[in-house]
Amino acid sequence: MRKYPLLVEWDLDPKSVNIEVTPSLLAQSMFFYVQAVGHFYANGNYYTDREQYHSFLLLLTKTGSGQLHYRGKGYKLSPNSIFLIDCKERHVYQTGTPGQWETVWLHFNGGTSQSYFELISKNAGGPIHELNEDSPLPSLFDQLLQAHGRRSIHTDILSSKWILEILTELLLQSIHRHSEEHTALFPPYILEIMNEMERNCSKKITLDDLAEYHNFNKYHLAREFKKYTGYSPNEYLTNVRLSLAKDMLKYSRLSIGQIAEHAGYNQTSFFIKTFKQREGMTPLDFRKSWRQP
Repeated sequence: MRKYPLLVEWDLDPKSVNIEVTPSLLAQSMFFYVQAVGHFYANGNYYTDREQYHSFLLLLTKTGSGQLHYRGKGYKLSPNSIFLIDCKERHVYQTGTPGQWETVWLHFNGGTSQSYFELISKNAGGPIHELNEDSPLPSLFDQLLQAHGRRSIHTDILSSKWILEILTELLLQSIHRHSEEHTALFPPYILEIMNEMERNCSKKITLDDLAEYHNFNKYHLAREFKKYTGYSPNEYLTNVRLSLAKDMLKYSRLSIGQIAEHAGYNQTSFFIKTFKQREGMTPLDFRKSWRQP
């Protein structure tokens, strides 16, 4: 198998900055850590074609445009867009339209980088993220560049903090976008059923009643509900009821029996059994653990 890099053409303006970092053993064992960071002014012939590099890459386009080829697809890189890729996989990026392509970029690893990468990619549906005008990411890249331009004993710790802030911002943005798209794809009757369960979870709600009200075969309704929400109607209702019960256990002085009734359980024993199966402890133990100083 070919190792990285396959091909690189460093057609860069002399004012470009490229900082290679050798992270300490402590940083590699504990932190998110920087492998390289830079600010490039790429000319028309610049490109990188690479794979099998044990690193994740964040690249933010500031001005101009570029192109990314990754996982069999091509993407245009416009100002205020950023991509996140796993460099172990084949990837090519290069200057786009004629003119200079200005980017800031970060190779990083460590910590829970792999988990963040997978979750962000899953929610975003791809490597490209469009940033809002007030995004903190450009400033965080600047701080990383400045810190590694004049390293100190605090640099590795601060770098880990800033990398986590970047990944957290991308994760929140990807979840928000995924949530909006997911909600938009819900048929109105699915949203109505979800809202009904949340409003009336203390009452008896059966699949037969829901199917009759919405004029569906109950088995078809159950399949459709799970297709869109990831849960069966009963699982979703149980989640709603237990979330309500946990809030009451935390913040009210109601007895376990009263909480069971408010959460839609006619039998306290069944409520306790269900709660323990889901949470790994009884409602009373949950309340005690929450109230411990």
